[in-house]
Amino acid sequence: MRVGTSNRRSDGATGHRQRPSRRLFLAALLPLAMTISLGLVAVLPNPQVAHASHTLDLVSVVPARILETRVGSAFKTIDGQFQGIGKRPAGAIVQLQVAGRGGVPVDADAVFLNLTAVAPDGFGYLTAYPCGATRPLTSNVNYGPGDVTPNAVLAKIGTGGKVCIYTKATSDIIADVNGYVPVGGSPNTAVPARILETRVGPTLKTIDGQFQGIGKRPAGAIVQLQVAGRGGVPVDADAVFLNLTAVAPDGFGYLTAYPCGATRPVTSNVNYGPGDVAPNSVLAKIGTGGKVCIYTKATSDIIADVNGFVPAGGTPGTVVPSRILETRVGPTLKTIDALFQGTGKRGAGSTVELQVAGRGGVPADAEAAFLNVTAIDPAGFGYVTVYPCGEPRPLTSNINYGPGDVAPNSVFAKIGTGGKVCIFTLAASHLIVDVSGHVPEAAVKGLVEVSVGSGHGCGLDDDGGVTCWGIHSYGQLGIGDTSAYLPSNSALPVRIPNLTGVTDIAVSDYFSCGVMSDAKAACWGLNTNGQLGDGTTQNRPVPTAVQGLTGVVQVTTGQKHACALLNGGVVKCWGANNAGQLGDGSKVQRLTPVTVTGLPAGKTASAIDAGFAHTCALFTDRTAACWGANSTGYLGDGTLVTRETPVAVVGLTNAVEISAGQSLTCARLGTGTVECWGSAPLLGNNGTGQQTTPLAVSGLTGVTSVSVGFSNTCVVLAGGAKCWGEGSYGQLGNGVAADSPTPVAMSGYAGAIVQVAAADGGGTTCAVLDNGTAVCWGYNFNKELGANTEGRQPSLTPIVVGS
Repeated sequence: MRVGTSNRRSDGATGHRQRPSRRLFLAALLPLAMTISLGLVAVLPNPQVAHASHTLDLVSVVPARILETRVGSAFKTIDGQFQGIGKRPAGAIVQLQVAGRGGVPVDADAVFLNLTAVAPDGFGYLTAYPCGATRPLTSNVNYGPGDVTPNAVLAKIGTGGKVCIYTKATSDIIADVNGYVPVGGSPNTAVPARILETRVGPTLKTIDGQFQGIGKRPAGAIVQLQVAGRGGVPVDADAVFLNLTAVAPDGFGYLTAYPCGATRPVTSNVNYGPGDVAPNSVLAKIGTGGKVCIYTKATSDIIADVNGFVPAGGTPGTVVPSRILETRVGPTLKTIDALFQGTGKRGAGSTVELQVAGRGGVPADAEAAFLNVTAIDPAGFGYVTVYPCGEPRPLTSNINYGPGDVAPNSVFAKIGTGGKVCIFTLAASHLIVDVSGHVPEAAVKGLVEVSVGSGHGCGLDDDGGVTCWGIHSYGQLGIGDTSAYLPSNSALPVRIPNLTGVTDIAVSDYFSCGVMSDAKAACWGLNTNGQLGDGTTQNRPVPTAVQGLTGVVQVTTGQKHACALLNGGVVKCWGANNAGQLGDGSKVQRLTPVTVTGLPAGKTASAIDAGFAHTCALFTDRTAACWGANSTGYLGDGTLVTRETPVAVVGLTNAVEISAGQSLTCARLGTGTVECWGSAPLLGNNGTGQQTTPLAVSGLTGVTSVSVGFSNTCVVLAGGAKCWGEGSYGQLGNGVAADSPTPVAMSGYAGAIVQVAAADGGGTTCAVLDNGTAVCWGYNFNKELGANTEGRQPSLTPIVVGS
């Protein structure tokens, strides 16, 4: 929008008096719980990256109040914390616990807040910054006496999972959480830093002395602001989050931020009136030379603070701004596709169900969109609320307006049923919506392998990155500190930071292992029996090198032990050894790898797999050997005798894959059939008792992979996948919670399955689809489905990991 409207705010640094505020009237109409708002600009299309993308970058949550200083029966926070603590005195700092509240995981990197100053005693400002860092000389909300002043904040989370909020003048403060950035996600945050300050004065500084004290910008001027390489923004960043403020303009007007090198769009980020101090949050695409251009319609001082950035190839994705709703009627008042155009003023209390997905460059499967929403010429005082269609309208607002206003704001809007966003207006008003960016479908993409254990799972992508989900009590997600652990902290996947080039992963009972880019192995998580192989029994919340291993080509994990296959067919194991599962001829626990002894002479191991307390090796001649526990015959040597060194699997020939579980072992043959041995009820043949040598699973042909889990087995074959065994949690994937002694077809997923993984512990099953996403189903007590599901209920049908 290019029309000017007063924001009626004041800057505590200048003490400049503004006109009386209308916000106190509006406060009586609406609870102060605004949805996230970010000013947006014209941007260029985001380049596509060829490698796997981790798209859990802007995770939206149901808006939740986590700070409410006012006292009263209606003034509550979601959990009763930080509630009714009274006005914060001038100079006070609230150390607000953010992580682990309002849907924000304990390991989140940053949080999106709507921060509101309510009825301050004087002119001032709020500053949000990571606790543990020095308070920066920046502001997020500027206010005057008696104002009700909100603004959106991208806040880096600091020490102890807290965000510090400073107030210059005595004020009530409200904070609502609307979303978060997961660990390793995008956008990246920075400690707020001032990078543009046109005013002149000894305290009016930028972080590096550049773009400082250059004086009021004349009407029509454009500041070509160097952003890349300053204030923590990398030189190759795609976009930047700015808090952009117009200070004491000479007249009505607006600021527009856009990438230098592009044509200035007919849009605005900040609308102002004479004498205003008008801030807004802006997601600005970085242009030629690492610069963002800032245009001012009227003469004005301008301030810009950087709060974060979108790294090269990261998300959110940006689009060239386009109008997708225009209720006014006129020959120039058009939408990009003539839909939702010229529909007339919306009536009081009405809701527009606006189609967003599939329009204006927003993908049909997008999770959320960045919108500029404007109320024009309202008939009275009121507000606009933007929310996902299909959900109840929340008691929140995005825009507060008065009669005759032109009131814009930008909104981070979750897309709802049918790809629509619902827009409610309290008073009759014209409405305009421009789309400027989007968040891709919530999923982890580019996966080539998935592994599931007891309470957690991990996926390996085609860029060698590892993303994990589920319980993190012992550090098994590999993402760091577990001191703030909560059972629900990892419902959505989190990528292990600074880990690339991984070629193989294995997940088991509260720990995980992987083959690193240097052909060494690393493990993380529970280590009570030395299963991490680092020479200690200390739990590790980040990948830690297994001692003494080089030339590693594969890793496998059992309940409390692990093994590695090295170049040349050597097998080494470590951890628990109570049943001889390490294969070194003893039952002595090992904290570092020992060589498996007694592998058949003249044979070379080509693959390995660990069960609950036994291990098997496949040889290049398509035979196999196993060692360890053998209570139901799952070593396949014709006995029930525990073995401390390898014994040959009797009668097995032409095996091309081997998989070991709790009480069963199976092999896929070169003919596309499957043979199993061990607990007969799990053989897939309606058997009972024990089967001590391989037996063909009837009715299976064309099998391309097999996975034996704790109590169920699955195979991939032409046309889909089949599972059998225990199904009380739906882990067979056939839509019912029931056991099946014979293979049943999986259902309810879109795409071809390329790999399936039955959990080594618990009752969860996952699969990788041909589009690079993963789906999981079954047990979900520890969020091992990897999705933002309601509660901890199991799922009888596949759910997309990351959704």
